Amino acid sequence: MIRRRGTARKTIIVAVACTAAAVGVLPRADAQQASDVPANQAPPPRLVLNFGTRLNHESNYKLTIPARAVTTFDTTLGLHFNSTTHIQRLSFSLSALGRLSSDGAVAESGLHEPAARLSYSRETKDARLKIDGSYMRRPTSQSIGYTTLPDGSLSPQPIVSSGTVSTASARLGFETGLRAPVGFGLNLEGYNRLYSGTTDPNAYDVRTRSANAVLKLHPSKVVEYDLGLIWSREHDTNALLTRRRSSGAYVGVSRALSPVLSLSGQLGYQRSETDFVATGTSQISKGAYGNLSLTRDTRTGSQGVTYTAARDSIGLRNTLSLDAKTTLRDGAQLSARIGAAARPGHAAQLVGKLRYDGKLPDAKYAVSIDRRVGLNANDVDVAELHVGASYTHSINALSNLALSLDWARVGSAGYGSYPTTKRQTVEVVYSHELAKGWNLNAGVQHRRQESSAGTARSNGAFLSIGRSFTLLP
Repeated sequence: MIRRRGTARKTIIVAVACTAAAVGVLPRADAQQASDVPANQAPPPRLVLNFGTRLNHESNYKLTIPARAVTTFDTTLGLHFNSTTHIQRLSFSLSALGRLSSDGAVAESGLHEPAARLSYSRETKDARLKIDGSYMRRPTSQSIGYTTLPDGSLSPQPIVSSGTVSTASARLGFETGLRAPVGFGLNLEGYNRLYSGTTDPNAYDVRTRSANAVLKLHPSKVVEYDLGLIWSREHDTNALLTRRRSSGAYVGVSRALSPVLSLSGQLGYQRSETDFVATGTSQISKGAYGNLSLTRDTRTGSQGVTYTAARDSIGLRNTLSLDAKTTLRDGAQLSARIGAAARPGHAAQLVGKLRYDGKLPDAKYAVSIDRRVGLNANDVDVAELHVGASYTHSINALSNLALSLDWARVGSAGYGSYPTTKRQTVEVVYSHELAKGWNLNAGVQHRRQESSAGTARSNGAFLSIGRSFTLLP
């Protein structure tokens, strides 16, 4: 099923240059969740075991031409732990999936999707610390045409071969001097994506490392200055054997102009060098980048305008956008962002997103349209248009029926050539609580993909039963 996707871009760590106010190393929301818990009201540690089985059949599991039908029977086990106090929060999870398959060439029987996640955050009066780590291995046959980039965005690159892909990430963030005139922040990140048992040229390994150090100055309660350094390295085992190196420095400012109006901006210089080992060639991109953002809070939401000059491995991209968020009288949420992005010498591309979340007495629904443009790992600008809609109806206190529609188009955005692919997914799911802790889900799905290779279709149905066991407290 196609889900909403992030920007398919390859911006080299200049993504750190969001807004000056956002350069803080640790997300305030995560740390605040722990610090808001009174010391004498902290909940006890919680340990939950999840168990589930799922029977699934698809007439064309990988949307290949010709079609290949596959039936799978999966059993999933997951262990989840969470502990929260007034200054810290710890959570981790372990999970794995055992599979029996009717077609070993497409989805081999055995252990699949072993995964582990760890998150720890701690906040005192003057400092914050956050540590995150994750690991997951899964069949490439479960890819739906996108691969995860180091910055968390997704690049549209169809994976059509067998084999497995392993992803691992780690992040360390530290910030001190939260209430002092001078503060310091450090953010270290690493990401690996490794394939095995596959020959698809789009299934190449990626290894990245990045660092961001920032000195924060707080001359008053309404002003903050940032002085930062950025650094990153990336190795790709694609056909060109790409090696990228990037470093730079920036200065930022954030100022509250009034109780409801704030201004933030950043200006930096970056040098990026890309070596293509397979061809013995290289390219260098260097120069200034920056952004400027004006935000106004309203009684029901916010409004803003943002200009960004982001630099990636092939040069500069300028983006101007208008943003608005509001809560309507009936409780519905409406958010909109519309703008244009362009490289010097190339035509402007429309970018933006519109999303509406509404509620009815017995239902909730959402509609969205999203267009993103970005550089993929092969230095090609790719445009992704995504349209989605969902509707969930509550039949009674124990049952609901959900319908989702998704349509996506991926193609070239002007710089370089990229084949156009269209995908559609329609899914209907019925959910029912059999007993306390026991849940049943049954559904049908239709998928369709159009590309230069032709049109592939798949019809599927599944039935799953799951149970959660609370071991602590």
